[in-house]
Amino acid sequence: MLEGVTIIIPLAEQGLTLRVMRCLGSLGARFILVSNQLESAARRSRYCQRFIHFQGEQSDDAWVNCLTEIEVNCESAIVLPVTTAAFQLVSRNRSALSTCFHLPPLAEESALKLASDKWKLYELASRSGLPVIPSLAMNASNVASIADGLDEFPFPLLIKPTGREHGRGFRKCDSAEALRSFYQETVKNGLEDFLIQPYLDGYDVSVSAFCSEGRIEASATWEAQFYGNEGYTIPQGIRFEPGRESLRIASSLVALLDWEGVCDIDFFVDRRTGQTFLLEVNARFWANVLACSVAGVNFPLLMCLASLGRAPQRWPTQVDGAFFCYPRGIPRLLSSRGNLWRFAKHPLRATGSDQILRDPIPEFYKARRRLCRIFSRPSLDQTRTATAGKRAGSEWHHATGSSHIPR
Repeated sequence: MLEGVTIIIPLAEQGLTLRVMRCLGSLGARFILVSNQLESAARRSRYCQRFIHFQGEQSDDAWVNCLTEIEVNCESAIVLPVTTAAFQLVSRNRSALSTCFHLPPLAEESALKLASDKWKLYELASRSGLPVIPSLAMNASNVASIADGLDEFPFPLLIKPTGREHGRGFRKCDSAEALRSFYQETVKNGLEDFLIQPYLDGYDVSVSAFCSEGRIEASATWEAQFYGNEGYTIPQGIRFEPGRESLRIASSLVALLDWEGVCDIDFFVDRRTGQTFLLEVNARFWANVLACSVAGVNFPLLMCLASLGRAPQRWPTQVDGAFFCYPRGIPRLLSSRGNLWRFAKHPLRATGSDQILRDPIPEFYKARRRLCRIFSRPSLDQTRTATAGKRAGSEWHHATGSSHIPR
């Protein structure tokens, strides 16, 4: 379906790149990865034809020059962003890049930035009447009053940075003392903007969507079934369900943003009331993109077909009831009788293990890196990139248990 097509992925250092490649690799596509970091499991993939280490100035002009100088057949070359930064880079430079490559549909940069900022999205949704969990912005001026119980929320509270992804930095605070301690810790690592919400008991739902002119053309809706040891990261087991209420809210939001291309919209369902709340938008590809492909909706393929002007004759639909479990979640799955039969029916596809067997080298690389961290021996790539400096600040440990923020 994509035979002879070259897909160029800029800013390709993150794990999302490998997931997207595995959605497309068996369809005949060839990949060129461009990254400013040497450390990447995706470059070890069998689908990676070429890896370009971009060492120039980190500016738009430098990135555009780097990409346009790649020698490829422009008639069959696609620039496909995967991460948040890459989506924004390609969106604001679409005029320059479209002269050399096919580009997928992308929202305007202003919409991408708004959707990626949890607080700005909350404000927009509140003004537009979309259901959201009551929230406050936390900063130095109001942290004391919140900690002293002078504001509207009782403890426990859930705190999350407005700009981080994959659940990093989320913290549950059970008391005023814990909240003050949290803020003092963050001040030491540099100020950030935070959003505070009441901590509710419920479960996560996500609507993954491909949109055109503010309209959802294809979607996949899944519910979290169980998590691993880190409750604020992606769930280890998910099940695809119709999710009519979440899809209705998602349709209203993408129309409001006049969205183009893919996104993943997170929701939370309160167990006590059954009410569905909008949480956040992943204005990029998302961690469960491979699971969506297994369930019948291959979003990276839809983006590539749109780039080439090949709209599908019929938009794909998910297989309701389809179950997906990451290999690390199999022990938990085996203790869940309700989902065990789904695993037994298609054990390789339902865990993504078939993709790992086709493309095993990145997994060996990731395992080697984990062992290096355990035994405090940096890998060769880590040594090469050490001179670039450590990332400012430190990542907080994820709390265990369930949360209403899966990523």
